[in-house]
Amino acid sequence: HEVVLRVPVHLDQSNLGIYAELPEPYRSPKKVLVLDAFGEEAEALKKGFELYEYPVTLFDVRHCEDAIPNFSRYDLAVIEKEMYQPLIREVLQSIRKRHPVKTVLLLDRRQAVEMEQDPEIDSRLYRPFSQRDIYNLIVRVFGEESPAASENAQPETPGAKGEIAGLSPLKSTSSAVLSEPESGEKVSGKDRERRRKPLYIPRERKGVTRESFADFQGSLLLAEDNRINQQMFRDLLSRSGLQLTIVSDGKEALDRLKQEGKAYDLVLLDNSMPVMDGEEVARILRQDRRYDNLPLVAFTASSLEEKGKMYEELGFDAFLPKPFKLSQLYDLLEQCLVKGKDREAGNRGERASHGHPVLNEKQGLAYANDQKELYAELLKEFLAVYSLSGTLLRKYQREDSLDQARNLLLDVRGLAATIGAESLYAVVDPLFRRVGEQRTNLTAEDVARYQEELEKLKSAAERYLLEHHA
Repeated sequence: HEVVLRVPVHLDQSNLGIYAELPEPYRSPKKVLVLDAFGEEAEALKKGFELYEYPVTLFDVRHCEDAIPNFSRYDLAVIEKEMYQPLIREVLQSIRKRHPVKTVLLLDRRQAVEMEQDPEIDSRLYRPFSQRDIYNLIVRVFGEESPAASENAQPETPGAKGEIAGLSPLKSTSSAVLSEPESGEKVSGKDRERRRKPLYIPRERKGVTRESFADFQGSLLLAEDNRINQQMFRDLLSRSGLQLTIVSDGKEALDRLKQEGKAYDLVLLDNSMPVMDGEEVARILRQDRRYDNLPLVAFTASSLEEKGKMYEELGFDAFLPKPFKLSQLYDLLEQCLVKGKDREAGNRGERASHGHPVLNEKQGLAYANDQKELYAELLKEFLAVYSLSGTLLRKYQREDSLDQARNLLLDVRGLAATIGAESLYAVVDPLFRRVGEQRTNLTAEDVARYQEELEKLKSAAERYLLEHHA
């Protein structure tokens, strides 16, 4: 018998940051209908939508045998999977021909592994959900009605956890002539929203000294025209194993990246430089698929409140304020770079290429509201459901089954973001876009790379569970 675990729902609406308010095109209230027998969960959904002044009606699905809600009165219907019965689907099919109600299926990831695509379902919302997920859901399903959803700002494909989708088109602040990638596979307008996720904000750490940086390995490119800041980085990192390259303007940074053929592990970009600023550099790099997995850090005196949303739109991964504290730089490098002990442990799968951790426990715990038991359950769920997903993906690739491959990659991508599986996410995201948006089949090499990262994640997850939940 299948056991379904119901986790008590608490929707944390403190410290929401950019998720506290919807972008301008989505602020016109939409009427929401929620069909869910799990009362606490339904109330959490109601609370989440009402934060944005969306009126919500809760429908007691236990009465569905006697009454069917009038979907035509609503703009959005969120339906718990067990309640999505043939009669409900039939009614929706009829009503949606006359009234464009958006439909969202609420379900567990385990339920979604082998689900077929349903034309009557516009998107999915996975448990456990957060206010961020409700924010993304609204932007995703209503994006096509907004001026923001032009060719340059398509709504994100359903299911991507932790991403902000469909925001307004990007505007360059630089007058530099160079505005398109010189070579490499270009990113289409639909893809420019592809990798959005909240900026990583370095934390202040206790006990960090200059000697703490000695263990870092890799290569770092710093684009900064302030000589004092340049010298500070030289001094701080002189005892580390880092190869530090410093340039004084954005165009020189692009030239280094494109002409040297050198693979940097991390790039820090000042937002105010001569010739070309860091924002323009980020925009250009994110148009070129060769730099999809290159971590970019906004190194700026601007406040997060002032420019945080724009940096996410541009594709930055993290934000380092000016002036920064020693411990903040250490925390940033620890997130993005390989330390000596991690390099030695590479065969154990503790850290993958491009500086992405195989399992970022801090990120996963943060998503689970620091509930260690919930995080452990998510890891166990991943191991139970997706351990053999590499075999499935190989089968779909050989059979040219694009829809099934897309569904699998969609689910893995969402859960990878949820548990902090950054290296697997970095591999899955471009594969998902190729299959789902470009309708191009995977190659055997794609599947092999997926399998390699999957094995690393399985080892890391099993090790975490053994150490923390033996």
